[in-house]
Amino acid sequence: MLLPIAGLVAATLFWFLDAALDAYVLGSEPLFDALFPTSASEIWMRLTFIVGVGGLSLALYKTALRYRQIAAIVETQETQHRAILDAAGDGIYGIDSEGHISFINATGATLLGYTPSELLGCPEHALLHHSCADGSPHPEAQCPIRAAWKRGEVGSHNNDVFWRQDGTRFNVEYVSTPVLLNDTVQGAIVVFKDISEKGEIEENLRGFAEILETSLNEIFVFDAETFKFLRVNRGARENLGYSMEELTAMTALDIKPEVTPEKFQALIAPLLSREHERVVFNTVHLRKDDSTYPVEVHLQCSTLAGKHVFVAIILDTTERSKAEAARHASEARAQTILSSCIDGVITIGEAGRIQSVNPIAERMFGYSAREMIGQNVKMLMPACEGEKHDGYLERYLKTGEARIIGQGREVTALHKDGHEFPVELAVGETILPDGRVFVGFVRDLSERKRTQEELQYARTEAIAAQAANAAKSEFLANISHEIRTPMTAILGYTEELLDESAAFDAWPEGRNALEVIGRNGNHLLEVINGILDLARLEAGRLEVEEGSVNPRDLIAEVCSMMRGRATEKGVELRMEFAGETPRAISTDPTRLRQILINLIGNAIKFTEQGSITVALRSLLDETKSPSLEFEVTDTGMGMNPEELSHIFAPFSQGDNSMSRNFGGTGLGLTICQRLSELMGAQLSVKSTPGSGSSFRLVLPIRSGAASLTSADVSTSEQAQSGQLHGRILLAEDHLENQQLIQRVLTRWGLEVETASDGRRAVDKALEALESGNPFGVILMDVQMPVMDGIEAVKQLRQQAYELPVIALTGHAMSHEKKRCLSAGFSGFATKPVDKPVLFELIASYLGEQKRLH
Repeated sequence: MLLPIAGLVAATLFWFLDAALDAYVLGSEPLFDALFPTSASEIWMRLTFIVGVGGLSLALYKTALRYRQIAAIVETQETQHRAILDAAGDGIYGIDSEGHISFINATGATLLGYTPSELLGCPEHALLHHSCADGSPHPEAQCPIRAAWKRGEVGSHNNDVFWRQDGTRFNVEYVSTPVLLNDTVQGAIVVFKDISEKGEIEENLRGFAEILETSLNEIFVFDAETFKFLRVNRGARENLGYSMEELTAMTALDIKPEVTPEKFQALIAPLLSREHERVVFNTVHLRKDDSTYPVEVHLQCSTLAGKHVFVAIILDTTERSKAEAARHASEARAQTILSSCIDGVITIGEAGRIQSVNPIAERMFGYSAREMIGQNVKMLMPACEGEKHDGYLERYLKTGEARIIGQGREVTALHKDGHEFPVELAVGETILPDGRVFVGFVRDLSERKRTQEELQYARTEAIAAQAANAAKSEFLANISHEIRTPMTAILGYTEELLDESAAFDAWPEGRNALEVIGRNGNHLLEVINGILDLARLEAGRLEVEEGSVNPRDLIAEVCSMMRGRATEKGVELRMEFAGETPRAISTDPTRLRQILINLIGNAIKFTEQGSITVALRSLLDETKSPSLEFEVTDTGMGMNPEELSHIFAPFSQGDNSMSRNFGGTGLGLTICQRLSELMGAQLSVKSTPGSGSSFRLVLPIRSGAASLTSADVSTSEQAQSGQLHGRILLAEDHLENQQLIQRVLTRWGLEVETASDGRRAVDKALEALESGNPFGVILMDVQMPVMDGIEAVKQLRQQAYELPVIALTGHAMSHEKKRCLSAGFSGFATKPVDKPVLFELIASYLGEQKRLH
């Protein structure tokens, strides 16, 4: 009351003094009369003024007191709001109408690598959102965040990038909401979340889904009620001959002619009853061309986009090994992980009762805000978690020991319908005038857990598949060695006997028998090579190597090799060179030769009369890189469109009768196509029944060496003379092959010593070196008893043995050659031994030594 009384007295004195001074200065009245008027009206007017001034002072005092109360309430609310923002698990910042940052919470500043004070007043786009993920500038006019504070439109993005203070970027998901006042845009609020981990998980899942799509096994997904196909992988589509559009109109029973609807219901009954997780049965599948093949079906139940489905993994039991099945045993089921941009937010007081919830928390727990506010937070926890919560809260309030405050942890939450689910919980605390408030941020981990389990399962399957692939590669290497080693003796001795022409002058039937053995042996070797090549291609182990070759010389060489076979059938084999072609190109000469031999051999096989033309021409196109076209055209039986549709499929020969009439495995064209792809070329075919076929190989031109080296010329001259000079050590454990190769080397003029294992070979090589009469070349079998060739050559190189050592092996895998060369071998030759190739290889090393000395 002192303030209004003081105001009243002061106002009265001021009025009297002011009036008196005015009167005195103007000279209208004496000072005493001015201070103390005698008129009743004047006295009444002055009393009225005094009372009014006193009442106004009293009102102003009450207004000031009310303002202080409101300011205290506002300050409390601002403190609470600031605590909630700073405890948030997502970054939150404001933008004014000029695009500058007006506030930011602690989480947002930490994610961006700044302190809040460093960001206030800074231009938001230029500082945080200036560039795209690839580093290119991000136009501000196209920014969804700008749309909020500039045009009043809500902007969002589920996978963008923000830039930290240190110049690094991270993936974010954000929502930008305009702030409106009287329909005028005042700025925007931006809420963002770091989703880097989510992006990595989704990318890994997509990678595993792609692996299973390219699986060599057949994988089907079909509806559990209608049996209609929903998803079929590429291997299954290619083997069946149907497109995906055709399969979606079919059911699983349409490709299983031996399985009736009743029988299929009986097969899947254990799955539907959950008695078994998987059933396995054998049946046959029906292709589009009405051919069938036996299969082993692995069937299990699953869920795809909320729908019950069957997943079938099919093993072709006629052509695929059990080892491959492990690699392709399952299909990863990956789903895009989408979560809300804001977590559930719940505030509670010291008594543990809920004070507020946001809409995300309502949806997460299944309760409305009205149902939760005022209730104990234990309603959202299972009984065991609720007991722990009481203990934590009581201990903290008594001792101040913060075991959960300020830390994120994984807990179990309870939904309204009674089911439990995992959540990530972060708790913050703020102290307000009316007590402590705890803020909990809750993130549902159900999808992440499910994704992690699927990812772990997919990783386990991938590891198993890699192990199976390694086992298969080892098996192929061993079987290659076991087959090629005896073939060396068979073909080698056959050729040796045929060279003894005088011995068969009186016995022509003997020569004919040997020629039959040689032809069939070479045919068998071609079949073996084809099967091994296909296996290597499917395992991803066959590689191409760069080398220089003259394309005209290569065609002439291949035609020379194949002309005898064409002449036997009475078919003319011709060459055509159209226009100018490069003298040398850079490609894999061995694989290009293999493709041409297969195409010409195929043309000879299916041409009974007429001719076969091998053409070479340059293709020049200003819009594309220059390329060479190799075309093999025949006048044979030709093919219809249906046969052409699967001509490049493995084991395909148009129809089954062709295999019986013409022989072969049906692998040649498959290998040609896949080798073409590895070389960056394109192989296509045109054919008309009864008029012949044309196979066209388009190979991009890459520059190569333009001429042969002098060493090549000298080697060629030596090969023509057929004589070599020098000492050779032959390490070979197979007695027949040892005798055969020794015979050939001796006939070439070489002095040969032998060793039956790697240990004896090392000893002999070192003894010869110490005696001053070293071996010019060592021929070393890779697979031998006591010590194999790999270990033997390593020991020689460790003891500074620098003379050439050539690997002899039945392992025809490309990685085997790399393994031998990296171990220390100077050269590499495969079995069966190609005598001209071996001659030139030995001659090159002996000639090199002569030049060195």
